[in-house]
Amino acid sequence: IRLFGDIGTTYIPQLEEYMKIITGNDAFSEYRIKVLNDATELEVSGYIPFGLTDDVETYLESHPAIHTIHLNNSGGRVAEGLKLRDLIASRGLNTYTATDCVSACTIAYMAGSKRTISSHATLGFHQFSFPGMEQIEFQSTYSAIKQDWVSKGVDADFVTKAFSYKSDDMWRPSHDELESAGITTEGLHALDLGISGWAGADDQLIKDLLKKNPLFLALETHNIALYEIVMEEYIAGVRQGKSIGDIRTKIFPLIVSEFEKKLPYVKDSSLLIRFVNLLLEQLIVLYEYDQDQELCYDYLSGTGSDAAVTVFSSELLDKEIQLMADVLNSPRLNNNQIISEDEVSILLEPIYEGLYEIHVESLNLLAEQIIQVGDKQKFCEITYHLYRDVLDKGGDRVVDLLRYFFSP
Repeated sequence: IRLFGDIGTTYIPQLEEYMKIITGNDAFSEYRIKVLNDATELEVSGYIPFGLTDDVETYLESHPAIHTIHLNNSGGRVAEGLKLRDLIASRGLNTYTATDCVSACTIAYMAGSKRTISSHATLGFHQFSFPGMEQIEFQSTYSAIKQDWVSKGVDADFVTKAFSYKSDDMWRPSHDELESAGITTEGLHALDLGISGWAGADDQLIKDLLKKNPLFLALETHNIALYEIVMEEYIAGVRQGKSIGDIRTKIFPLIVSEFEKKLPYVKDSSLLIRFVNLLLEQLIVLYEYDQDQELCYDYLSGTGSDAAVTVFSSELLDKEIQLMADVLNSPRLNNNQIISEDEVSILLEPIYEGLYEIHVESLNLLAEQIIQVGDKQKFCEITYHLYRDVLDKGGDRVVDLLRYFFSP
């Protein structure tokens, strides 16, 4: 009687599942592979069906410069996930997800030499399943995976929790949890990686998704012609698998130029205060990251802002984007009147006196056109103190001063 029960509850369900796979009706059969970022990265999206790893290996053989694999996968076959893991590990590849990497995908993801995810992506963990199989039959797999992950520095309690969620449930840890547990690592920044996660999206869908970003939405209302140029560049970059950094280098200066034209004349004066507070926050981050202040100077001078951006947290970048959008959305002053240089001199006199006490021999750097390498740190310190003191000591004329500073 037990034999017949096993046939009905175990062997028949397994046989049915294998038949689906053999006949091409596997629910996890769809996937796409795309070469990105000048053939230095590879995107694997969709599911992880049997045979995927062989296809990935073919791409790797054809493009030997690939160093990072994007795993944007909704799960799949555990055995194939293990096989893909071994391939990634043998090649020393980095792993990244721009959207989601769940279930069997996380097995492959954890093989990455360096591992990161985009600010909006998630990793999803739960128990594995296959028709006709009980959880006890996966225990040796869980144990082997736990041993592998712990050997990479992952917290053992995290792994235990990851495989405690039933197969019809999913645990999606926060980014902080992933980092503290050792799942994600340092040394890989999303801005440097090719854009992925857009498989199957047409131009209109890409535009619709991009307009969820408040800056693009504001730009469409503020300057439709520039918006169309930016969209065209962005979509072309997506199609070519360019990095966000490459696309940003092309489009961000155009948007920043529009922002800088509007900022001095923005009607909502609180936006000027917000901008300076944001700048001060950014300078602190750059100072703590780079004591020589190369990044700080490049950021202030506009000669290397993209390098500095890789240091900023996603929260700080989001704050910058929202501020720029708010400036573009804000009404313009009825007149473009900026206070005179004579008025500015009077208002700045007590501020410069305070700066002179701290930076006796270096205050003249603010007027220099070219800053020598050895003076970059001092220039950044003076700039920080200047804006901080304007906010602290500018009184009811602080907005007038800021409008003057940011005017052409």
